[in-house]
Amino acid sequence: MKQTLNINFYCRKSKANKQGLAPIEVSVIINGKRTYIALQRKAKPEEFEKSTNSKKDNPIKQYCEQVRIRLNTIIDNLFEQDIELTAQTLKQYFLKGGVSTIYTLDDMISEFLEIQKRKVGTQIIEETYNRYIEAKDKFYSILNLTGEESAKSITHQHILQFKASLLAQYKQDTAAHYMTRIKSFFRYGFESGKVPVFAFTTVQIEKEKNKKIIYLTDEEIKKIKEKKYSSTRLYNVSRLFLFQCYTGLAYADMALLEKDDFKENKYGQIYITKSRKKTGVEFTAVLLNDAKEIAKEYDYKLPVLSNQKYNAYLKEIADLCGIEKNLTTHIARHTCACYLLNNLKSENAMEIVAKVMGHSDTKVTRKYYAAIFDDTVFDSISISGISAENEEYDGIKPDGYEKMDLDNKIERFKIMMQQSKGVSGLSRRERSALNKLN
Repeated sequence: MKQTLNINFYCRKSKANKQGLAPIEVSVIINGKRTYIALQRKAKPEEFEKSTNSKKDNPIKQYCEQVRIRLNTIIDNLFEQDIELTAQTLKQYFLKGGVSTIYTLDDMISEFLEIQKRKVGTQIIEETYNRYIEAKDKFYSILNLTGEESAKSITHQHILQFKASLLAQYKQDTAAHYMTRIKSFFRYGFESGKVPVFAFTTVQIEKEKNKKIIYLTDEEIKKIKEKKYSSTRLYNVSRLFLFQCYTGLAYADMALLEKDDFKENKYGQIYITKSRKKTGVEFTAVLLNDAKEIAKEYDYKLPVLSNQKYNAYLKEIADLCGIEKNLTTHIARHTCACYLLNNLKSENAMEIVAKVMGHSDTKVTRKYYAAIFDDTVFDSISISGISAENEEYDGIKPDGYEKMDLDNKIERFKIMMQQSKGVSGLSRRERSALNKLN
């Protein structure tokens, strides 16, 4: 395979010190991959540029030529020693006088990150890539690692120690996110054949089970909507929060909305279709009357502010409205998901909610976002003609009961219960009702 090599010298103003001096750097590009080597000599960037462009010989040109000759000599040595020529091996040999044959932790993680970086914009977003880097820094910090350690020296015991430290500092789900990303590094090393043992074997990464989905009730939403606020700031934040409750938009996606994003379909409905900033998955949110009123109030240009300030103001609103729940952007999304799931007259309700939330499948929606209300269970059983004890229902029938298509209602209840919890997750009373329906 033909190799490409490019060597250039720089002296960047952005790296100049108080005296105006910046280190001379050599840029090495081998087969399209670049690395910078900071040299010991410094110069004023304007003098460096003048010297390197001069046709006459001068000390800076001589220095750069000496470095170039040394790099070419190192390249010859690498070939003679049958060591792969890369920008990193050349840099390592130049700085340390040789190339280590140890496959380090830095080597493994850098290779993995290079692959992920090429996916940014197509398969993952920049934020996801940055979270891998954050996880690496956390791993090094907790275990006092430098990255120069051999990748295969990291054992099962190191991983367990890392996990225990995370659980002592963070909630279970946060710890699980860090563990999952570190696991990706070591899986890459193991599957590439460069690390003989997979350090995560038998390590369980547990997320919080049966996590209660927190959402706002009708009464709590009404309090926020009808409260008289003493400042425009709090009023605007309350409208933004309600808009999230009505549409299910994440704050990052709401903050990116422009007037042109609000479209009207052939039925006269206002809707938004975009890709989520966090995942890139497309979502579709239809604006119901309450959401439309808010959008129109601001001429479809919502008064967004930083997420940090937004959450701080939401705490004020919770106090003013007498709401004990911790108001967050997540609760707004959960509220929307729960109300959609419990009010949509469709056997595909969970799939519709997932589409509105911008989830790639219903697994996340079912586990973390949408819950079946007790009233929905009671109403569905009542509509089917069954009481809680599996006897014929003899209570007050809902309005319009005589006109309801009973078979459709029964089928909707069966599907809804199975989608929400799975048969194994139903209570004895719910399973009993479901069995009679079957």
